[in-house]
Amino acid sequence: MKFGKIIYFLSLLLCSISACQDTEYADPGVKPGEEVTLFMHVEVPSTALPGQTRNALPRERVVEDITVWVLEKSGDTYLYRYQVEGQSLSSGAEHVYYFNARLVATDAPLKLLVLANAARDVSAIPVNATEAEVKAGITRDYPEVSIGMEGILPMSAELLFPSGITIHQEVSLKLTRSVARVDVYNGVPGDFELLSVQIFRAHQKIRILPDEPGEEAVTTPTIPGGSVANIHTEAIELVNEENVPVYLPESAVVAEKDRQVREATCVVIGGIYKGDTSPSYYRMDFVPEGKPELFGQVLRNHKYVFTIQKVVGRGWENPEDASRNTSSQMQAEIKEWNENSVNMSFDGVNHLAVSARELMLDAIAGDKKFLEVDTSLDTYHVCWLDDAGNETAGTLYPGGAAIVDDEGWFQLTINDDGTRLTFTTLQENTTGKRLTRTLRIRADRLSLTCDIHQGLISRSNRQILIYGSLLEIGRFGNAIFPGSVAPDRPAAMVRKLRNTSNFGPDTPFRFDGFEFGGMAVYEIPDLLISAFDVVYLTYAGNPTPDHVIHWIDETPNRVLIVQYDNSSTNKATMAALGVPFQQKADVAPYVLHPDAPAHIVDGPFGVVSPSLQFRCYDTTHGEIPLEDARANNITPILTGGTTGGVVLGVDLDRHIIYSGDIDLYYSDKGGNAGQDTEWLDSSTGIDTANNAEKLIFNLWAWIAEVTLGQ
Repeated sequence: MKFGKIIYFLSLLLCSISACQDTEYADPGVKPGEEVTLFMHVEVPSTALPGQTRNALPRERVVEDITVWVLEKSGDTYLYRYQVEGQSLSSGAEHVYYFNARLVATDAPLKLLVLANAARDVSAIPVNATEAEVKAGITRDYPEVSIGMEGILPMSAELLFPSGITIHQEVSLKLTRSVARVDVYNGVPGDFELLSVQIFRAHQKIRILPDEPGEEAVTTPTIPGGSVANIHTEAIELVNEENVPVYLPESAVVAEKDRQVREATCVVIGGIYKGDTSPSYYRMDFVPEGKPELFGQVLRNHKYVFTIQKVVGRGWENPEDASRNTSSQMQAEIKEWNENSVNMSFDGVNHLAVSARELMLDAIAGDKKFLEVDTSLDTYHVCWLDDAGNETAGTLYPGGAAIVDDEGWFQLTINDDGTRLTFTTLQENTTGKRLTRTLRIRADRLSLTCDIHQGLISRSNRQILIYGSLLEIGRFGNAIFPGSVAPDRPAAMVRKLRNTSNFGPDTPFRFDGFEFGGMAVYEIPDLLISAFDVVYLTYAGNPTPDHVIHWIDETPNRVLIVQYDNSSTNKATMAALGVPFQQKADVAPYVLHPDAPAHIVDGPFGVVSPSLQFRCYDTTHGEIPLEDARANNITPILTGGTTGGVVLGVDLDRHIIYSGDIDLYYSDKGGNAGQDTEWLDSSTGIDTANNAEKLIFNLWAWIAEVTLGQ
């Protein structure tokens, strides 16, 4: 092709792209470097025990200050860039707060560390400190005072934005307290009078941010470096046996039995055994019922409830002796509450509790959130309410079939034992406003209502643009070039990807489908491929490796597909990516690797059978050896049937698909005997009974998910 024709086609291509991209915005977003606002919906867990709601103390759920630390991904870690204070902090319903965070828009992956009531705990942390250094630098000393900690409690949360932040949006998060709580109740008041509670061998320091993030309860403690478990709190003197909570740092398991008594964090209570005239002291250990392997472990945001069940004799003469010896004169039940009982109904005998009265789900379809349920009754049921408060859409009991609200926004299921409600969004919210549906939970005479919200994230309705080749194996065809004719081989694939019932406004990934383009030249200007979301490097028509590396690393919302077969196919590009490959002579069908990504094996187009046999195109193909350390970042999907190297794999972090002569749209019905060959016929619908076809279209669904930034 002469230079003048290249310029003509380039101009035509860019004009076509500008006409079909971003046809409509509810919110056009902002450019990198400009200010972008997050509207934060914050939930604070309670510590109330069913039947004892008076102990949900205000200091445990108050938020007085919010700071957002912004970390940007660099290689395999996140580096601290800057921090902002939460603006317009206000309270809504019980345990709910709202604030705004004004950040700098960027396409780079971000992690936000949100700290509440912890402004005084931050020491000087330099810009570009690693995530580990930031977390390690935010601690609080644990004082030897009567209640363990005074004032409001520090809390934290983490938010991950894999594609950066370039649009104003509403975000929900749930804070996690940085400390645990201990409650002691006397279950035998006729035999024993409870007078005092204190903690022995608590840690000196509290880490505000845990190593283990997430809204679910942590499972391992985070102990600050250099902290020693040598704090003995002053005794809390109880009046009329009224419980006073004790707050304490996390502690690790003490597994060795010969060390448990002298090293584990423990509770010491003082009281008068019947007939005695002076108090004695008893030790109680952190050992959840049925979990002796967790001896001594204390976890943040957990409440440990000790109930004295039996006292058979006088205890030790002083607290220190009790802390150094096991208690043989007392039996105490310990119940570990992981903050499930935030809101509850109580009739003096039974209780009904849920983990939140409001739940915020994201705007995309398929988002899941959970409510934990606890009740002393045998069963309960739930139902959706309409705007007038009337029950609709049927009734659901634990273990029953799912129910959907009458407008089709949320699906609700309950697990078999009734401890968890799961909510799933069924549509993307493009209404321009937050959606809210109300749920009623009823157990006998007890009843609670919960508001379930779906937030709004404005998205553009656009096409995903794919660059391919007009030559050789792997070509996509005419697409946007007038006069050219799509070859037969990719015709079925192009029709299926353009079919709106497969990929379109009413599918799991809302967008206006795929569009294809390509040029029959071997070196494409960087300006050209920068206009595309997906670049498929086939056997011909490929940009230079430098252009490719710059293109894929420039933004996280792109996908690169690299084909490799013989020794010359994309050799320079594979070398630039640092990935080895070799040609194999083998006609055996390809097989599904057991470590294939779960969202591709089980995706929106169905579950792929482990027994899949995928058609080998011809007598030779390229493979990436799994034993080579340079392939460690590649997750295998398909491997050679007898040779075992990667013939289809994906770098999930860098968004690169490696295809060793795997034809991603082949429609020929020929092939070797016993292989799944007819996986792309000439129809536009997807054959979800065909494992090979399900696999390929689950892979394209992942491509859509990445490029749309979901």
